[in-house]
Amino acid sequence: MKSVEAWMQKLGDRAPIGTFERMIEVCESQAADGGGKRIVLACAEDAKLIEAMELARERDIVSPILVGNSSGIEGAARSVSVNLDAYEVVDVPDYQAALKESVDMLVRNDADILMRGAVPAVDFLKAVLARRHELGIPGLLTQVSCLEIPDYHKMLLMSDAAVVIKPTLQQKKEIIINAISVANALGIALPKVALMAAVEVVNPAMEVTRENAIISKMGDRGQIRGALIDGPLSLDVAAFRSAAELKGVKGEVAGDADILIVNKIEEGNILYKSLIRFAHAQTGSVLVGSHKPMIITSRVEVQNNELHSIALASLLHTFYNRRPTEAA
Repeated sequence: MKSVEAWMQKLGDRAPIGTFERMIEVCESQAADGGGKRIVLACAEDAKLIEAMELARERDIVSPILVGNSSGIEGAARSVSVNLDAYEVVDVPDYQAALKESVDMLVRNDADILMRGAVPAVDFLKAVLARRHELGIPGLLTQVSCLEIPDYHKMLLMSDAAVVIKPTLQQKKEIIINAISVANALGIALPKVALMAAVEVVNPAMEVTRENAIISKMGDRGQIRGALIDGPLSLDVAAFRSAAELKGVKGEVAGDADILIVNKIEEGNILYKSLIRFAHAQTGSVLVGSHKPMIITSRVEVQNNELHSIALASLLHTFYNRRPTEAA
């Protein structure tokens, strides 16, 4: 916790980052000290992502590198009125070769952040995991989403809605640890982790309630450090004190969760898209588990969510690379 407190003092904040606009401001401040992060967009023939890159570049968050078919990249940029004079464009016409070169740039330390462009997610992940050792991926690579929801009192994190299909108990532990690191980067020293289920009690007929109760006890016994963990918890009990009080569920997590951990990808994907479409949440997501952050956004992200993901990855990169005295 001391390292997170030192991190927030460096940012000049007393409270955790609670909005994406504040996150972008922090990234701008960090860039003024050391320059924007070098972000490589793999297979960059995507107008929407180039537009997001331009928004991030204009705010000095990143220095973009576009890898792919240069004529396709130029056409995509023209369609959204982006001038590429300030961009590094690497012409690699074949998409598999472009993807490999993008990952290689991360390995060679020619880039700080890797973002998926016009390439299937499965191919992107295969290319990344093929360089697992060089990229410092000792365990599970997971996606963590941050959500700014109008009717929630703080930034809410969720994992994993995109990568791990049906995590085992051990994989859930890794998902939690990765999510804790993102919460720490937001300045949350001791995040409150809610393990999702349909009910708040252990039901022998519902496997996830048994599993989540075990993980909760692992947190109590110090087998997962750096967080307050409770589960099983239903969504309303995890997020609303009134529901927790009505159902008689006590504890520090109930009604005040920082992180929601889902049980399988379908559950997370439906919850994530429901919050965006029906609750008008703003989001940003990042792949965690590597020495360097990566971004793999949905093709149907709403406006500005790609920018938020870029800002989140930039923030996380700075957090990972803070001085040893700050990380102690």
